[in-house]
Amino acid sequence: MLETCTVKFRRDTVLKLASLAKDTPEKTLLMRGVNPESLESIVSAVAGVGTPLTVKEIVDDAFLPKQGYRTSFPIGRFGDGTKGVYYAALEEVTCERELGFRLSAEFADMALGAFDYPRFFTLINCGYAGTTAELRGKEVAYPDLMSATVAGYPFCQSLGSQAGALGIDGFYTASARHAGGTCVPVFARPALSDPKIEYQVKAVAEHGEVQFQRVP
Repeated sequence: MLETCTVKFRRDTVLKLASLAKDTPEKTLLMRGVNPESLESIVSAVAGVGTPLTVKEIVDDAFLPKQGYRTSFPIGRFGDGTKGVYYAALEEVTCERELGFRLSAEFADMALGAFDYPRFFTLINCGYAGTTAELRGKEVAYPDLMSATVAGYPFCQSLGSQAGALGIDGFYTASARHAGGTCVPVFARPALSDPKIEYQVKAVAEHGEVQFQRVP
């Protein structure tokens, strides 16, 4: 299908909501109820296993193989686990809708109207410059591009697997969670640069839905 897509070099700003302290990892741990006396040892342990603590590490981590898992990289819509994918979007609301969907599946207690501990996420602004395949508009002919379930993932993963061989750094593709939104899965670390923190949000589960409140 990629051979029918328009491919051109694009420069843009892409956004991602990720787990990252606005100020320090200590602040996040404290907000999650960790005993202050345990902070130093916990932060050291987190750093020791390579958990991302800075915006640059968040970007780098997407392309670093993981140990202790069935596949080298997380499996997602455009990644079959054999290589890294940095999942981003062009719009803030698209980031929220995509993350909200994942959180709603992740937390079994969401229906009770609360998470088991406060969840905070940071909006990361990152420069994107790369050879890009335009998948928007292809979802009518290829509905798996916007499959609401993992049933459509194998088709999308096959496209992600072809990207490197075709010299494609990323896709512009319609969001399955936000009508009119654009997701940007990026397959090449060099295509991303100068990550910055925009702001922090708190995820709140209310009436079976995830909402995001900006933190002052």
